Amino acid sequence: MAESIGSTFAIATGEPTTVDQAGYEALTFVEVGNVATIGATGDTHADITPPPDLKTGRQLHFTGASDGGEVAITIHTEDFADTGQDAVRAANGMRANYSFQITDPDGNVEYSFGRVVSYRKIEKSATSYEGCEFTLRINSAQTGVEA
Repeated sequence: MAESIGSTFAIATGEPTTVDQAGYEALTFVEVGNVATIGATGDTHADITPPPDLKTGRQLHFTGASDGGEVAITIHTEDFADTGQDAVRAANGMRANYSFQITDPDGNVEYSFGRVVSYRKIEKSATSYEGCEFTLRINSAQTGVEA
């Protein structure tokens, strides 16, 4: 089982020309520094439930539309000269898709594209750090590349 320490998040402007490893690798990604957390990734599926079968009285479930959902990311902002953090701030609220790359310490990579929204400063308290949080709204299937 791989640990999360050493994972990275990067962003690139626009979508790949092909939604596969080659398409994503043709983009220029910039790593976002000081990432503290990356939320859960991957599709969920809508539940389609037609009326129960009269003979058995059993409720059936079918797989519906796929949804990449939202991925919450939290970053430390001690380094305001971080190019990746600047790219995220610039992407926030834009009406365009951006591409995302999450790399695990074992070399596995997840690619997707979508929107950056809700960039805001995190809670201030006696035990918190200076940081920000933002959300990725995923508009593509996830493309995985195993090391």
